[in-house]
Amino acid sequence: MTLEQLERLPRKEYAVNQANLLGTGRPGLVHPHMRARLAEIAAREKELRPINSALWNDPCAEPGVYPNRYRGTGLLFGADVAAGFLERSGLGLILRSHEQVPEGFHWPYGPGRHLATVFSASNYAGKTLNKGAYALLGATGSRLSDPALSPLPLDAAPGAAAPAASPAAEEEGATAEHPFGGLRFVSFDAEELPRLRVSQRRHQLVASAVLAQRDELLAAYQAADRGATGELPVDVWEEETRRVLRTPPMLLPPMRCFLLGRDWGGSPTVRYQAFLGRFRLAVPQLAPLLPYRDYLVLLLANLDAKRSGAVSSRQFAAACKALHSQFGAAAALCAKPEEVLAAMGMAAGRGSREGSVATR
Repeated sequence: MTLEQLERLPRKEYAVNQANLLGTGRPGLVHPHMRARLAEIAAREKELRPINSALWNDPCAEPGVYPNRYRGTGLLFGADVAAGFLERSGLGLILRSHEQVPEGFHWPYGPGRHLATVFSASNYAGKTLNKGAYALLGATGSRLSDPALSPLPLDAAPGAAAPAASPAAEEEGATAEHPFGGLRFVSFDAEELPRLRVSQRRHQLVASAVLAQRDELLAAYQAADRGATGELPVDVWEEETRRVLRTPPMLLPPMRCFLLGRDWGGSPTVRYQAFLGRFRLAVPQLAPLLPYRDYLVLLLANLDAKRSGAVSSRQFAAACKALHSQFGAAAALCAKPEEVLAAMGMAAGRGSREGSVATR
């Protein structure tokens, strides 16, 4: 496909595949009244497939093309595919984004080869600890190494401080020369998010993971506790916790005190039953809903079109029933939205009195 063909596609009509809102990739049921339009829908999906690819395709180490199972849509493509696209299009380099990378920029096929990813959102979603980066392009011989260059002039955003740029020239692949000119990546750590907010977000994520995988954690601890002492060395506890929760290595060690509590005091061992006992839901009746909490929040956010922070009780019921339809018996609590509201306590009262439910 050429850039000219891509430009002619109806981008304004593109919409995210509703089947992927819950992250399953499974299509929903088609209403009987829609069956007559199946052919039209299929034709439109075929027409929009290139745009879907442009948005969600990612580079990979292996040659060829593969389904992008990580995203649930789009494709993975190797260096041979990228090189072929450049040759057919008469281009020298692909600069793309839409994929978080640890240093803010990345050459998936090796420094200076075919394609580079540049991602400007440092500390993406407040939980990944990644750097952000921006790219500087200039004619051959341009002074792209000037350390005074910043991603945003201070006068462009009144009251906002520009992120502190790091000397990216010292990082591998940060500079490259091409026939069209020079390229330089500058990495930075944004400071717009207060440290407390980031810390609270991390705590919430880890605590939710512990609650959702309590049984798996207990089984892992007991398997590692060969003497059935009820205790594990801190390093063993950390290794098993990280393995079960799939926590990034840089995240868990700084959170030992949070996970183990103030009474831990640096002890060389962890009483793992007591550790698991520290994590309880304020409303135990909502425990069956925990694995689907993020899905429910996402559905409610989409229903709250005015971003008012609330949805109607009818919309709340529709979101619950959608989860039950998708996950079946595993989300049985969602089959009775009134019971979910009752378990939520104060929100239930507001839903009954005012006909709305707070989503924040």
